[in-house]
Amino acid sequence: MNKRRLLRTAHAALASLGAILVLSAPAVAVPPIAEPVPPVEPAPAATTVPEPLPPVDRVAPDDRDKVLPTGWRASKDRIWTTTGDANGFHVLTATAKSGYVWETAASLSEPGFDVDLWIGNACVTGSGRRLVVVYAPRTFTNKADLFDRGGFTAVVDLETHRVKKLPVQSSLAYFNPGCGAGEKAVITQFDGERHEDPEDTTTQSRLFTIDAAARTLSKPILLNTELSSPVPVKNGIAAAAAGGLVSVSSDGKVSRTAEAAGVPFRLAPDASGGVVFMEKAGDQARVKRAVGKKVAELATGPTDDVGVARGEAGQVFITGEPARVGKLPSGVRRIAVARESQVSTRGELALTEVKAVGAGDPRTDTVDPTVARDVTMSATVIPTGKPLTFEVSPAAIGAEAIAGRAVHPELGTPAATPKAGRRAWHRPARRPTRSRTSGTARWPVTT
Repeated sequence: MNKRRLLRTAHAALASLGAILVLSAPAVAVPPIAEPVPPVEPAPAATTVPEPLPPVDRVAPDDRDKVLPTGWRASKDRIWTTTGDANGFHVLTATAKSGYVWETAASLSEPGFDVDLWIGNACVTGSGRRLVVVYAPRTFTNKADLFDRGGFTAVVDLETHRVKKLPVQSSLAYFNPGCGAGEKAVITQFDGERHEDPEDTTTQSRLFTIDAAARTLSKPILLNTELSSPVPVKNGIAAAAAGGLVSVSSDGKVSRTAEAAGVPFRLAPDASGGVVFMEKAGDQARVKRAVGKKVAELATGPTDDVGVARGEAGQVFITGEPARVGKLPSGVRRIAVARESQVSTRGELALTEVKAVGAGDPRTDTVDPTVARDVTMSATVIPTGKPLTFEVSPAAIGAEAIAGRAVHPELGTPAATPKAGRRAWHRPARRPTRSRTSGTARWPVTT
């Protein structure tokens, strides 16, 4: 009994001692959990800014067999366009067989003008080789006399780049000049300010025929009326008037040949002796073809969806998205490109957009007239449907620059003295003076 009591007493003492040791033991410090350390990003490798690519002024050699039609190496197709800046009115061209390598055929301008922008129109002759060009400072559109008969005229050979400036000035209207199926073109002079005079009830105009191959100018045909869109045809000149097409003889006789709605436009003589034209009826446009007095409808659709373009040798192209296309005669083709596209001479390439790089408003931009602005072009290869983009410098050097900037023969030529009873057709007697306030060229107008 005493032995058991002693054992219980010993156990109790040991338990008390263990509790005392635990409570009196020194505390062990537990380190706090550290926040995760984000991984260290490696320093970016040094990068080099790539050199800007040179202008893409051609189809890359490795891509030509992929995007151009079969037989492109032997093709005689040629594309051309024009672009203007303070440096000049530039004629650009490229051929299929070169892979559409762009070059400047001419850079047209005249000395003695303060110009923010050279503007103009051009048409290609039936050979596809020559352009007839009418060009002028943009400010010529501000004065009736200069707009109606102030545009300088030249013939540009797209192959040799030869420039011939002809001794005549003509209208800046959208249809001037007008080319035919051969090597001839027609240019127009209008009345200008005299036509706007309420006391002068007469209306006159003059037509000239240009032989682009011979680079010669005909004597003028004086008309007691004004016509639109004149073009050379086999037996004279075809033009547009209210209600239809008319023919103009060499002695100025005007005869109606075919009926049309309103005033026809986009006249294009074809290889078979017909004249393709457009007319408007409300919001609809119709493409028609006249052979003599006989008229056939070729296509129709909304005005904004139908267009007509010319190629070489009397080829005519219907562009845009017409709602209906009828049976087309030989020499007239439907091409599925935008309405306002510029189509190449054989219909193998279409330029859908041409614009200056970084171009703004020429009236407010500060531009260097000694530098030609690069242009970008969007194009479609018609047989393959492949898109192309070009960037071209129109700067002309060498012979092209010299020929295009030679003084036009009409500058410095005395004004002709009119015969009694005949209207004095303005010919500039000297280079223009310039307004200090507007910069607009002012001609000494013959009265």
